[in-house]
Amino acid sequence: MHRKLTSAGQMRCEYELWSRKLSIGRTLGLVPTSDISLDIVRDNLVHLEFLRDDRIDYAEALELISESLARENVNIPSAAIDDMIKTVLQIGMLEIHPSDVCNLDCYFCSFKERRKRIFLNPDMIMKSRRLRPRVVWLSGGGEPTVYRGPKKARDFGKLVLYIRDILPSTEIAFATNGVEIPPGNWQCEIDWMRFSFDAASPETYAHLKGRDVFDVVRQNLRTYVMGPVPYIGVGFLFTEENMNEVAEFLSMMFDMFQDQSDLLNKVNVLLRPALPAGKDGWAEESVRSIHKISLSVQKKIEAMRSKKPRMGEFLEEQTNYKALGSYGPGLPSEFCLVPLGYRVLRGDGTLYPCILHVDASSMVADLNKQDSFVELKKEEIVSFIYYNKRSALCKNCLMSQHPYNAHRIYAEVCGEI
Repeated sequence: MHRKLTSAGQMRCEYELWSRKLSIGRTLGLVPTSDISLDIVRDNLVHLEFLRDDRIDYAEALELISESLARENVNIPSAAIDDMIKTVLQIGMLEIHPSDVCNLDCYFCSFKERRKRIFLNPDMIMKSRRLRPRVVWLSGGGEPTVYRGPKKARDFGKLVLYIRDILPSTEIAFATNGVEIPPGNWQCEIDWMRFSFDAASPETYAHLKGRDVFDVVRQNLRTYVMGPVPYIGVGFLFTEENMNEVAEFLSMMFDMFQDQSDLLNKVNVLLRPALPAGKDGWAEESVRSIHKISLSVQKKIEAMRSKKPRMGEFLEEQTNYKALGSYGPGLPSEFCLVPLGYRVLRGDGTLYPCILHVDASSMVADLNKQDSFVELKKEEIVSFIYYNKRSALCKNCLMSQHPYNAHRIYAEVCGEI
């Protein structure tokens, strides 16, 4: 049976985890609530910003929060605050960037200007295991499969086996551009994967990706689908330059596996806009443009569907084409659940609260420091800065318009916030 691989599914942040974190956030005056004045909440968030910026340490931050609460006749010693933080030291998804090195040159890549020739030290994963992630998502940065280990050998397969060894009950997933398939038996440890394709013709692929390897990638996709990975999501990032190939791409995916239902059922297709992020977040003009493109793509798919009725079930059950019209402007949410259940571990051992905030000013922890456990507790409490959207990127982020975004389930998680 096939499985939907949507962004919400990737997050794997169960309602119960979010609810526990929000409950503690309210108790500690880190989340607006009728029980504690907004002035106290603002003061406490400033303390957390000082902690993030290393202007105070973790113990000092907890003391300041305890003192703030005391002004509201809420007496919670700093040791008790520390105990609370430890009880929710868990995330839904840990996105790991094994490397910033890539074997393609996609023009819409958001990491082009951030790339360094670095490879993750596996010790950083050992330290981050205390976050108890429910899913480890090997992505990047760069192309994960070109990862080189401490001895500079191609070691992606060994990295997967290492993660399985130290996190035996955690789902392991990875993203790939499909140019290479690392050797070894590591695929048996993968629960699902995302395969980036983005084109339906060799010419468009070479234009978008900078290399003429369309046929290689198509064959490698078939190899993965025939292999042991149980669920494979094929991604298509569309822009004005490749949107006219979306319908043809869906047809190509169906045609590749239609005669082998067991293989076809392993495949899902996720269509997403390549929405560029500027220094101030997601530009509303870009969102409006993508909304217009999405509607056009959706109409073309509907027209193709009428000509190929056998594709109907595949389109309905294993693609998200009906959600395309949801990529549009609207009211951004006041809060963001993403940083309460998601972390990005970069190749240099630093942690960030979301994929938009992968820069030095938003670093929430550095696992290279001697006391990595304190760093993990620090990142847990600092995440409330981003829940409250206290940055330029947060304030201008319109990702609440994404049809699978966490904001859509606020009411189900905790009612009126």
